[in-house]
Amino acid sequence: MEKVQKLIKVLSGAVLLLFAQQGTAAIIDVMNGLMNVPLGQTVTVNVNDTMIGSSMVYGTLNNYGLLKDDTYNSGIVGVLNNHGIILSEQGFSSYAYRGKIINHTDGLIVMSGYVDMYGQQSYFENAGRLIVAKSIGDAGGDDKSYIPFTYIFRGAIKNTGSMLIDRNNGLNVCQLGYGFANGNLVNEGSFEIAGGSLCHFAENPATARVKSTYIQNAGETKINGSFSAHQVTINKGILSGNGNLAGGIFDALSNQVTIAPGSTIGTLNIAPDNGQLACSGCSIAIELSGATTADQLHVNGGFSMNNANLNVQLLDGYVPAPGATFSVITANSINDNGLAPTYNLPILPNGRTWSVQNTGTEVVLTAN
Repeated sequence: MEKVQKLIKVLSGAVLLLFAQQGTAAIIDVMNGLMNVPLGQTVTVNVNDTMIGSSMVYGTLNNYGLLKDDTYNSGIVGVLNNHGIILSEQGFSSYAYRGKIINHTDGLIVMSGYVDMYGQQSYFENAGRLIVAKSIGDAGGDDKSYIPFTYIFRGAIKNTGSMLIDRNNGLNVCQLGYGFANGNLVNEGSFEIAGGSLCHFAENPATARVKSTYIQNAGETKINGSFSAHQVTINKGILSGNGNLAGGIFDALSNQVTIAPGSTIGTLNIAPDNGQLACSGCSIAIELSGATTADQLHVNGGFSMNNANLNVQLLDGYVPAPGATFSVITANSINDNGLAPTYNLPILPNGRTWSVQNTGTEVVLTAN
């Protein structure tokens, strides 16, 4: 397809090479660092091109190069396809309730701004890498660490790639806004809250008109900081980390789910709002690497181990001495409702064995 070449000078003085599809006759306005992509038009930023400035996208913006915003957030009414790099201090807003942002498998977005998902048709899919940082560095601008990463109003955020929230500033960067429908965050890749970072969609009370849902259908949720949503559903994959799942009503964890405390050794804390967590055939992966270094799962509430599998592994050649004990699960109450769990324990030398005791509030392993 023949392309019409357009040269546009942006505020930084850099020159951006843009292409509009033949016959669209797009007029690209750059005013005070804002580029306008009209409805029905397609603009492409090529591999070796750089755009510095924010965008108002009514049509389609395809990025294969480098986009760096400066003064304003970018408004997405149409579609933003990213195959390159986006460095954003300001963030994105899905104006008119239908904007779509797709970070493809070859795309990287590093941002310290925010994503507003206003409408039920608003959609943000990350299939590449998305990093929510405290500041961008060479993107310029002030430290935007006080800005929440996202307000979920009515739209959906879906992650099939790698999504890391790494603010480490003690402030909640995930907020639930005001609206009339629930917001959804769906994970099918790697979703991680780094140490010191807080992402609490359930910070609003459970009686709030709008509620948030976190769903994992595949992949891994790594909680090394603190995370919550009003409803937490882990259908498949791994739930791991050395942090806190600090709220939400949890659906039962099936035999397609593994809880793996620690990163690698550590404690994963889960505090269900309804006071109950059920491991119905799920697996619990525990690692031991020393007499005082062992993974632990702590549930602030009742914990059901119906047909659960407790899988224990020794690391770095560690062999427990006779009499060594490990508290690997603690909860307000622990039961199996008559469906006893299976304990898969590592082999000890010289025919030595393990003892397992459920005290009602603690599961303790003893090396005999």
